[in-house]
Amino acid sequence: MTLLLQALPLVLLLGLLGSGRASPIGACLVALLAALPAVLAALPDAAALPGFLAEQAARGLFLGLQPVAVVAGGLLFHAAATREAEAAPLAPSPARVFAATLPMGVFLESCTGFAVGTVFALSALRRMGIGGAAAGRSPCRRW
Repeated sequence: MTLLLQALPLVLLLGLLGSGRASPIGACLVALLAALPAVLAALPDAAALPGFLAEQAARGLFLGLQPVAVVAGGLLFHAAATREAEAAPLAPSPARVFAATLPMGVFLESCTGFAVGTVFALSALRRMGIGGAAAGRSPCRRW
């Protein structure tokens, strides 16, 4: 029974994301709520729940701020180092998008870290007119 309670948040998260019935934020919130019964079962005293949740929220905030700071630094470097007006635009094609995201983005990020892959991938994608002001869209919207 304990194992089922502990596995339920992950199963719910994967099920909701895989089915497309919930947004990533909604699926994460459902999974967090589903984790509460497992936390209550694992704690020796139910009255310790508020203190435990506050401690874990502070720990999660600290751990979450580290990658946010790294990516924000990479985006700041991207904004400072690129001159989009001088770059000749390229027509987007599946091969170019693949090359910009996997070899330039993911591979460089895994080799160097510090959001360097993001800098190169963003530059290449924006040069193709995908995302950002070059496409006339907000970078937060799907293309």
